[in-house]
Amino acid sequence: MRTPSVAVVGGGASGALTAIHLLRLARTSGTPMAVTLLDQHGRHALGQAYATTDPHHLLNTRADRMSAFDGEPDHLLTWARNAGVDVNGSGYLPRALYGRYLREVLTAAEDPPARPLHRVTATAVALDNDHAVRLADGRRVDADAVVLALGNRSPAPVPGLTAHPRYVTDPWAGGALTGIGDGAAVLVLGTGLTMVDVALSVTLRRVARYWEIHRHRIPPASAAAIADLRARGRLRLLRGSLVEAKPAADGLRVRADLDGTMTDLDVGWLVNATGPSADVTTDPFLANLITAGTARPDPLRLGLDATPDGAVLDVAGQPSGRLFALGPLLRGTLYETTAVPEIRAQAAALAPRLVEVATSHAARTQPVA
Repeated sequence: MRTPSVAVVGGGASGALTAIHLLRLARTSGTPMAVTLLDQHGRHALGQAYATTDPHHLLNTRADRMSAFDGEPDHLLTWARNAGVDVNGSGYLPRALYGRYLREVLTAAEDPPARPLHRVTATAVALDNDHAVRLADGRRVDADAVVLALGNRSPAPVPGLTAHPRYVTDPWAGGALTGIGDGAAVLVLGTGLTMVDVALSVTLRRVARYWEIHRHRIPPASAAAIADLRARGRLRLLRGSLVEAKPAADGLRVRADLDGTMTDLDVGWLVNATGPSADVTTDPFLANLITAGTARPDPLRLGLDATPDGAVLDVAGQPSGRLFALGPLLRGTLYETTAVPEIRAQAAALAPRLVEVATSHAARTQPVA
């Protein structure tokens, strides 16, 4: 029989944890399995969150809760100590270090030639009727089962501003913040953890201006740094909503409704840190799946509709036997599905189903000798 195969679309933490649990289960069960991990940016296992190189960007969850494995809570701590990092369970590790951890755990899960992992850098654009993943460069990835692990989507666009050299649409893109060093005021949209990361990055030696109040849990060290920036007048939090942004002579003019008062803000830079877009159809790949009837949005349109075990529901509400989703794509049904503790549990639960589906389909479609 040919080797069963699984394609994982999305190479961040969700995709990496899926591949890790699948490959480990395949090894312990003695099942041949080929896994393809697709990442459009080539940063397999790092994704958006762990590709940062800034040491001030910390995990927002204690180290003793961030193991890749539910049943091995000390796995990350043991790895960190072996790597020469002095950390206890209540500590908050740098996100770059955690990305290194995921990469090494992913590499350790490989077991070629029986259980190889193929890292592919490409953008998925569609899913063919035979569940082959079609890529933007014209290639196809054939698979017996497909997992959608796309993570969080890009922020929604700023009203009235589509492109500008001083508008940072994605603060996580490589080198996105390196140009912010001319002393001009910086306006960051959003008050979540991304805002905190941007603030810590651009105020090591720069000026920043923000709005809304801080409302998310953050590591104590990051909270202390933010409090210090506010105390020294280097960080302002403004409560309001953006109305529009337009190019100006030396940057951008932003109109905002600040507690009922329309206010114009002249800033040198604008960084969109509002978090993932609220509408799943803004992602071209997912929009294609929905248009084809292969998938449908959840009732809140935050992600895809799926069964409790992650099987994607088609336009008629029928669960797919070969297409699955996990992580942030299930926000509309699970909501608490964006952190590693939830995603690793989903990946572990999905792994046996993937082995069963991929093995069964490979046997049914075995070429006749």
